[in-house]
Amino acid sequence: MKKAYIFLANGHEEVEALMVVDLLRRAGLDISTVSITDSKTVTSSHNVTYEADLLFSEVEGNLVDLVVLPGGIPGTPNLRAFEPLMNM
Repeated sequence: MKKAYIFLANGHEEVEALMVVDLLRRAGLDISTVSITDSKTVTSSHNVTYEADLLFSEVEGNLVDLVVLPGGIPGTPNLRAFEPLMNM
């Protein structure tokens, strides 16, 4: 089964994140949501708060087939500022 991670920063666009998760799971991919913060709790740009599946420290970057980076302001700049993700 193909494995995917969708990385979530506070301020992400929830439609660009959750719709992708829904579609890929329906297609049979193993996709996990990953918070780049110190908490699994993330809040979107429209103040929708939910829990990610994993913390960044729990991911195995070299064992993934697909990486998804949802947009949003300030989510996109927050993803870009997270050096461990950019190094991945």
